[in-house]
Amino acid sequence: MSRITKSVLVLVLSATMLGSGLTALAQPTPGPSIPVDVETRAQLAAMVPGAEDLPVGYQFVGETFLAADEVASGTLDAGALTSAGFITQYVSVYENPESRSRIRAYVSAWNDASAAEAGFALVEDEAMVAPNAALQDSEAGVGEDPRETTIGTYTLEDGTSVGSVDVTFRRDNLLAGVAVETADGSAADAEMATELATRLDERIETVKNGESPAHTNLELPSQVISLTNQGQVLQAGFLGPAEVENIYGVQGSVLSGIDVSWVESVMVGDPATNASIIAVGTTTFGTPEDAAAAVEQSAELFTPLANQQAVEDVSLEGADAVQAYRYSSENAEGDALDSYRLVFSTGTSLSVIDVQGAGSDIAAAETATQLALAQIACQTGSTCETPNVSAGLGN
Repeated sequence: MSRITKSVLVLVLSATMLGSGLTALAQPTPGPSIPVDVETRAQLAAMVPGAEDLPVGYQFVGETFLAADEVASGTLDAGALTSAGFITQYVSVYENPESRSRIRAYVSAWNDASAAEAGFALVEDEAMVAPNAALQDSEAGVGEDPRETTIGTYTLEDGTSVGSVDVTFRRDNLLAGVAVETADGSAADAEMATELATRLDERIETVKNGESPAHTNLELPSQVISLTNQGQVLQAGFLGPAEVENIYGVQGSVLSGIDVSWVESVMVGDPATNASIIAVGTTTFGTPEDAAAAVEQSAELFTPLANQQAVEDVSLEGADAVQAYRYSSENAEGDALDSYRLVFSTGTSLSVIDVQGAGSDIAAAETATQLALAQIACQTGSTCETPNVSAGLGN
């Protein structure tokens, strides 16, 4: 039973949003910088089901890569995982506020098929990873052996009882699965878990065949500057139009013309003192006109920012259209402006660079501009290198 029991910070389409809703349920913990190549990251993120695969009513919460420290639990430590050949785990979470249930899909990569089999024996040993849970294993009909369905309840640190059905299976060097969980300890939907695990296995096979499932693009992450070496990873993954329009509470907007988005965000610094959040999101549209329209309408489309001020006469070399905004982070003193957002397009690609909680809006603007110029070079087919901007945040 691959449980993750800490909180997640979610940053989607470069708008800061704290993971909320069913906070009692297990959520993924943002991981540190993970040395995983861009091809593997794209593949794992494309494998997990998206909104179009899920029952009606489930809303996006977050998705990210986890290191061994975040996957370890109970008496299973990170060293045992890495010794067995663990590379990384990708996890996505959707929740249904009305039914107070959550769907968690995950895929972990291992060195080879033998390592994945050894890893299964570790992460599915409930006596080790969840010694105080009331869980029972049964057969699963998805994927390759080893595989199993784990049903029962476990208790969070705050005393909340969580009902869970977790279908876990191997596919080559991957361990994958879907957990359906309830916030009140009631029985989770086993049929749903099996159906979604089957869908996950189908998507894994699609990706292994070199194809991109709906609203993913295996090539897009290589066209986006990577923030993983800048700080602690908060969010990374693909978003489709359903997730984006749901996040912003709109229907039939220009955002419905989204093909796919890739979003990464990181936290730089100590969250207890002066941490900054940096994010980059790149979205592809059907036409350059749609991408430019989204830039021009960005003030209305995206979640309003605290003390938001549009920047006049902003320019960005190489961009077809650009808008910029100064605003205040949650940790700003009073109405102090300490954050900056750049929204720009080149061809059919729209990108958003957010720098939140810098020492000043000037430092935030300088950092955002550096990253934006690097992103323009990346998405227009030039070099794709991320400048180290952590020292320039002015914290």
